[in-house]
Amino acid sequence: MNVLPITWAFRIKCFPDGLVKKFKARFCVRGDLQKEVIDYFETWSPVVQWTMVRTMMILSTNQHLVTAQANVTAAYVHAELAPNEHIYVHQPASFSRGHNLVLKLKRSVYGLKQA
Repeated sequence: MNVLPITWAFRIKCFPDGLVKKFKARFCVRGDLQKEVIDYFETWSPVVQWTMVRTMMILSTNQHLVTAQANVTAAYVHAELAPNEHIYVHQPASFSRGHNLVLKLKRSVYGLKQA
Protein backbone atom coordinates (compact mmCIF):
# COMPACT_ATOMS: atom_id res chain seq x y z
CA MET A 1 0.00 0.00 0.00
CA ASN A 2 1.40 3.35 -1.07
CA VAL A 3 0.32 6.30 1.12
CA LEU A 4 0.64 9.57 -0.76
CA PRO A 5 1.53 12.90 0.86
CA ILE A 6 -0.83 15.85 0.47
CA THR A 7 -0.38 19.58 0.25
CA TRP A 8 -2.55 22.68 0.21
CA ALA A 9 -2.37 25.26 -2.59
CA PHE A 10 -3.52 28.73 -1.51
CA ARG A 11 -4.25 31.65 -3.80
CA ILE A 12 -5.61 35.16 -3.35
CA LYS A 13 -7.83 36.43 -6.17
CA CYS A 14 -7.86 40.23 -6.56
CA PHE A 15 -9.89 42.80 -8.45
CA PRO A 16 -8.01 44.86 -11.07
CA ASP A 17 -7.64 47.69 -8.55
CA GLY A 18 -5.83 45.36 -6.12
CA LEU A 19 -8.61 44.78 -3.57
CA VAL A 20 -8.98 41.19 -2.40
CA LYS A 21 -11.85 39.45 -4.18
CA LYS A 22 -11.63 36.01 -2.53
CA PHE A 23 -9.31 33.47 -1.00
CA LYS A 24 -9.00 30.08 -2.67
CA ALA A 25 -7.63 26.81 -1.33
CA ARG A 26 -7.03 23.50 -3.09
CA PHE A 27 -6.44 20.12 -1.53
CA CYS A 28 -3.74 18.51 -3.67
CA VAL A 29 -2.13 15.08 -3.70
CA ARG A 30 1.46 14.42 -4.72
CA GLY A 31 0.48 12.34 -7.75
CA ASP A 32 4.05 12.31 -9.03
CA LEU A 33 4.76 9.69 -6.36
CA GLN A 34 2.07 7.31 -7.63
CA LYS A 35 3.30 4.00 -9.01
CA GLU A 36 1.66 2.40 -12.01
CA VAL A 37 -0.32 -0.79 -11.28
CA ILE A 38 -0.08 -0.11 -7.52
CA ASP A 39 -1.88 3.26 -7.38
CA TYR A 40 -3.44 3.48 -10.82
CA PHE A 41 -4.04 1.25 -13.80
CA GLU A 42 -4.57 3.65 -16.65
CA THR A 43 -4.65 7.35 -17.43
CA TRP A 44 -6.34 9.02 -20.33
CA SER A 45 -7.14 12.43 -21.62
CA PRO A 46 -10.08 13.18 -23.89
CA VAL A 47 -8.79 14.74 -27.10
CA VAL A 48 -10.34 15.59 -30.42
CA GLN A 49 -8.97 14.90 -33.87
CA TRP A 50 -8.35 17.89 -36.13
CA THR A 51 -10.42 16.29 -38.89
CA MET A 52 -13.44 16.44 -36.55
CA VAL A 53 -12.78 20.11 -35.77
CA ARG A 54 -12.53 20.96 -39.45
CA THR A 55 -15.69 18.98 -40.20
CA MET A 56 -17.62 20.83 -37.50
CA MET A 57 -16.38 24.20 -38.79
CA ILE A 58 -17.44 23.32 -42.37
CA LEU A 59 -20.88 22.18 -41.18
CA SER A 60 -21.40 25.32 -39.13
CA THR A 61 -20.38 27.49 -42.08
CA ASN A 62 -22.64 25.65 -44.53
CA GLN A 63 -25.61 25.71 -42.15
CA HIS A 64 -24.98 29.34 -41.06
CA LEU A 65 -24.64 28.30 -37.41
CA VAL A 66 -22.92 30.30 -34.71
CA THR A 67 -19.89 28.55 -33.22
CA ALA A 68 -18.53 29.03 -29.75
CA GLN A 69 -15.52 27.75 -27.88
CA ALA A 70 -15.41 26.54 -24.30
CA ASN A 71 -12.60 25.24 -22.14
CA VAL A 72 -13.44 22.95 -19.24
CA THR A 73 -10.31 22.73 -17.12
CA ALA A 74 -11.76 20.74 -14.22
CA ALA A 75 -14.03 18.32 -16.05
CA TYR A 76 -12.73 15.17 -14.36
CA VAL A 77 -11.11 16.49 -11.22
CA HIS A 78 -13.84 15.35 -8.84
CA ALA A 79 -14.85 12.17 -10.65
CA GLU A 80 -15.45 9.01 -8.67
CA LEU A 81 -12.57 6.57 -8.53
CA ALA A 82 -12.93 3.09 -10.00
CA PRO A 83 -14.05 0.47 -7.47
CA ASN A 84 -10.79 -1.46 -7.85
CA GLU A 85 -8.60 1.61 -7.15
CA HIS A 86 -7.69 2.27 -3.55
CA ILE A 87 -5.79 5.50 -2.91
CA TYR A 88 -4.68 6.43 0.57
CA VAL A 89 -3.30 9.81 1.65
CA HIS A 90 -1.79 11.17 4.83
CA GLN A 91 -3.96 13.33 7.06
CA PRO A 92 -3.62 17.10 6.71
CA ALA A 93 -1.66 18.69 9.54
CA SER A 94 -4.76 20.57 10.75
CA PHE A 95 -6.90 17.40 10.76
CA SER A 96 -5.72 14.88 13.29
CA ARG A 97 -7.88 11.97 14.40
CA GLY A 98 -5.04 9.94 15.83
CA HIS A 99 -1.56 8.71 14.99
CA ASN A 100 -0.77 6.42 12.04
CA LEU A 101 -4.18 6.94 10.44
CA VAL A 102 -4.64 7.59 6.72
CA LEU A 103 -7.55 8.76 4.58
CA LYS A 104 -9.01 6.73 1.73
CA LEU A 105 -10.13 8.81 -1.24
CA LYS A 106 -13.57 8.23 -2.76
CA ARG A 107 -13.10 10.81 -5.52
CA SER A 108 -10.13 12.09 -7.44
CA VAL A 109 -8.49 15.32 -6.36
CA TYR A 110 -5.92 17.67 -7.87
CA GLY A 111 -2.60 16.04 -8.52
CA LEU A 112 -3.71 12.45 -9.05
CA LYS A 113 -2.88 10.69 -12.27
CA GLN A 114 -6.60 9.82 -12.55
CA ALA A 115 -7.70 13.48 -12.38
